[in-house]
Amino acid sequence: MGEDLVRKWKGFSLTEQERKEMILSHNTMDNAVKHGKFCLLAMIITNKPINKEAFKNTMTKVWRNEGWIQYSEVGTNKFLIEFNKDEDRQHVMKGRPWSFDRWLLCLQAFEGHMSINEVHFNREEFWLQVHNMPLASMTLKVGNQVGGNVGRVIKVQTDTRGIGWGKFLRIRVEVDITKVLMRGMFLTIDGRKTWVTFKYERLPIFCLRCGVIKHVGKICPQDSNGSSQNQYGAWLRATAAREDNFNQKRYVLNQNQQDGDEHYI
Repeated sequence: MGEDLVRKWKGFSLTEQERKEMILSHNTMDNAVKHGKFCLLAMIITNKPINKEAFKNTMTKVWRNEGWIQYSEVGTNKFLIEFNKDEDRQHVMKGRPWSFDRWLLCLQAFEGHMSINEVHFNREEFWLQVHNMPLASMTLKVGNQVGGNVGRVIKVQTDTRGIGWGKFLRIRVEVDITKVLMRGMFLTIDGRKTWVTFKYERLPIFCLRCGVIKHVGKICPQDSNGSSQNQYGAWLRATAAREDNFNQKRYVLNQNQQDGDEHYI
């Protein structure tokens, strides 16, 4: 409703009094900016109105913060969340993505110079699992290349050598949730083409027709094309892996060998 009103105002003919511009000095906003450092902006990505009290109670229990939390409703399914302690705010940001009723809770840093209608809530961080990779490609460099096709790479989980051997390569990426979730891609090594599959940890509700978490409009554009077969499914979801996913212990038989990184049997 707020966004619709803004669009209507752009078409109005303003009076001379309405055209006057008020210049705000920084010292009139210092107090709000100071407290804003302890705040996050949040939107539950659904067109359905949510139970606000259930949301506040649920997230407070899930986050298990040490200090208090205050929720201010700033729009439909949108909240400004203030934390008593900045450590709690950082804990919530680091633990993304969060969801409520399986709908994504999209979080943004406090933007004091923008109105809530100018905050797009289009990006969220996910752990991406890349399966079926050739073993030689499970590295920091390749992870950055692969993850760069999905979104902005934040971290590639590897050992100290930059190698990520395991069941899959794990990449932290910031995803544009208005775009189609990538299901995989081809990697070619020495002329040999391999399809690697993508899975997303803690993936919330998304559209099974078009693969988008947040539709730009209120309905899926694929609903009108008459296709009955879903191109996406629950197989895009992955069980969350541990942050310390790598066992870097080394086992040797020679008990006389001295190496701080090795464990002897």
